Amino acid sequence: MSIIAAITSIADLASVGGGNYTNSAGHIYANVAEGIAATSSFDHLLPSKTADFWIACYLRKTGNANGEGFLILYDTGYSATQGLFALAQTGSNTGVYRVNYWNGSAWTAVSGETFSLDNGILYRLDWHVKITNAGGVIEFYINGALVTTGSINDTRITDTVTGIDKVRFGIFASSPNLCYWSAMLFADEDTRAMFMAQRLPTGNGANTAWTGAFGDVDDQGINDTDFISSTTAGAKETFTHAALPAAWATGFSVEAVAVSYRVSAGQNSGVVVKDLQRIGGTDYVGTSLGANAQITPVQKVYNQSPATSADWTMAEAASEFGVIAEAAA
Repeated sequence: MSIIAAITSIADLASVGGGNYTNSAGHIYANVAEGIAATSSFDHLLPSKTADFWIACYLRKTGNANGEGFLILYDTGYSATQGLFALAQTGSNTGVYRVNYWNGSAWTAVSGETFSLDNGILYRLDWHVKITNAGGVIEFYINGALVTTGSINDTRITDTVTGIDKVRFGIFASSPNLCYWSAMLFADEDTRAMFMAQRLPTGNGANTAWTGAFGDVDDQGINDTDFISSTTAGAKETFTHAALPAAWATGFSVEAVAVSYRVSAGQNSGVVVKDLQRIGGTDYVGTSLGANAQITPVQKVYNQSPATSADWTMAEAASEFGVIAEAAA
């Protein structure tokens, strides 16, 4: 069982869409540095598909959603434009919501249950979907309370859908910044007891061979005008970050560490960029972050510590993270 992706910044998005960053207290989950103030719908492409998955997120809105749904799930192999599951209004500007699924020809309510989301309140949402020809499941929770249950037993979908790999986050009215998203987790296990801590770089670590320093990579939102760089094979750069929430020292465990990058590599430099973790004074080299001429968002999710191949400890999760430039093959 594992975390598939974890995002809370527009810079985390695999498909950057309409939005700005926000760090306003009360608009976003308290343990993240920023959230997304939506100016239009935006998508996130998941790195892998799963037919039995959970999505957790925090949402605050100041208006009612349009009729297209404010959270839509896709199997891009089935269709890049036709969603399969959606949280949507029961009608135009009703402020009453339900869970729908695409039955092969039309949107259909999974049950008669509806729910409301008041304006100006930060909600925790958890959504479980299991896609199968028999025994399919849809469960939706608001602040831990189950508000919708349903089933999926329609072979027009399940014979052709292999799993969800794109999520669309919507807005709640025609004007911008009428909703705020943060601490979005995607997993193939129950997310209801999971919480995210986002930590930006706070200082230079033990490795400082690249040009630039932590102040060039600690921005909120997207700022590609300052950056660190290297064309030297073997050069390492790591950064410190703030401690995890003190309250997590008791009664919590680290499920995964997700490190997000914006990276450009492979421009005739002779090197490739890989992720790097420094744990207990030892450097652990990951895999290539890609060879893209354009600056591209990349996220690496580690469900186990590379130091032990076992679950992360709190101390390990507080280690240094960064990059290494290695000779291209």
